[in-house]
Amino acid sequence: WGSRGGSRGVTFSGSDALRCWATGMRSGYVPLKSKSGLQRDLSSASPEGQAAKPADYDWTFTSPYTCSFSSPQSLAFTPLPETGVDYNLLSSTDQRILFYREAVLYEDDLHDEGCSSLDVKVRAMPTCVFLRLRMFVRVDEVVVRNRSECG
Repeated sequence: WGSRGGSRGVTFSGSDALRCWATGMRSGYVPLKSKSGLQRDLSSASPEGQAAKPADYDWTFTSPYTCSFSSPQSLAFTPLPETGVDYNLLSSTDQRILFYREAVLYEDDLHDEGCSSLDVKVRAMPTCVFLRLRMFVRVDEVVVRNRSECG
């Protein structure tokens, strides 16, 4: 989403998010549960005489991505004096919703070991715009992560 002339704006891109994941994929490693199907696949695929090597990278696609700027030098953000989301404003029935969209940037079933998804929601009202980017990761019997960036 950006300005009509395309000169500046904020965009959300699945390919940018995955590029961001690929540059730091050795951080945030999540182990496999001991008797997982993926662990068995790794064991059967290892060459004779070599021990199966578990995934030593972030195979959950957890990305530190927040957004992409189409022209960073032309964007000027003014920080709010207080942080947080004004939930009263968001739940107000006096505010008409002018625009609402939700998009899944990427999603994976993690070889039937859980799920990983990155989605964005955008809501525009007469007095404000609400953006929420959510990274959700669940690895069965191991970990649940839910990171939301709001603005």
